Amino acid sequence: MCYSVNKNNILIKGVDLIYMIKMYLVKPKNEDNLIKFPNEVYDTFFNEEWFLQPIVKRIILEVEKLKQRDILLNDEYGHPISPYSISTGSKTLILMAQDFTNESCFRLSNLGDNCYNILEDIAKTKDIFIYANCLPIKDIQIQIMESGKVVYTDLDFIEEKYKLMEEGVIPNEYTENKYI
Repeated sequence: MCYSVNKNNILIKGVDLIYMIKMYLVKPKNEDNLIKFPNEVYDTFFNEEWFLQPIVKRIILEVEKLKQRDILLNDEYGHPISPYSISTGSKTLILMAQDFTNESCFRLSNLGDNCYNILEDIAKTKDIFIYANCLPIKDIQIQIMESGKVVYTDLDFIEEKYKLMEEGVIPNEYTENKYI
């Protein structure tokens, strides 16, 4: 039996499994699955077959604005581009889309504004773990890991964040000098 949570955080039985973005507001205590340097992880585990995946082709087109034929990348003038030369945001999205990173946690700050739509689409196919102390993505379903609460709007997010600060679950960034 599958379960889901509705907007009032009430458990519902018998629905399809829902994947989503799971967000830590502070750096997770267990850093074993934390990808601090996505460029190094990408370069170490690089696989040409990634570039045959539809989601990676979309990343190359929408984020990098490059043309792709098989695994070959070209800029707008037809000049070849190395897959190792793409942006950190693209490398992070590509890693997020791979099965070997299922339990990995990524810093949201590695993604630019042009990555958020693709991040949302990847999160429809698997849980994505991120950490950040702000929410640059508007009105998206996110589970806050410190409380387990699912928020749906910017206002929900702000209310939950300040509730957690008042309870001392996360540091108050305005009185304590603890940034991510």
